[in-house]
Amino acid sequence: MSQNIKVTESPKHFIVLDAISRGIGDAGKIAKVTKISKAEVEMVLNDLAVQKLIVAEQKKGLFGKKAQARITDTGSRLLSFKKQELEEKSRHLESM
Repeated sequence: MSQNIKVTESPKHFIVLDAISRGIGDAGKIAKVTKISKAEVEMVLNDLAVQKLIVAEQKKGLFGKKAQARITDTGSRLLSFKKQELEEKSRHLESM
């Protein structure tokens, strides 16, 4: 079961959301790319879906149906906002 984690407070949620925005929609591939365990990735995917930041679609593959995650407009806007916020913090720290 997933805990009630706000996406805005969890770096792993943003890492997974960023991977999905780059076209990686399979939990196993996300786990491999992000170095986060598959179980944890699946929990994060569930949280993101509940918060309507991603949509899980069923795709027919060679070995049957597979769930593919796709980022929503809301998810894209949130990810873009968070990246911009981090860039501003980075610039601020560099100027100190």
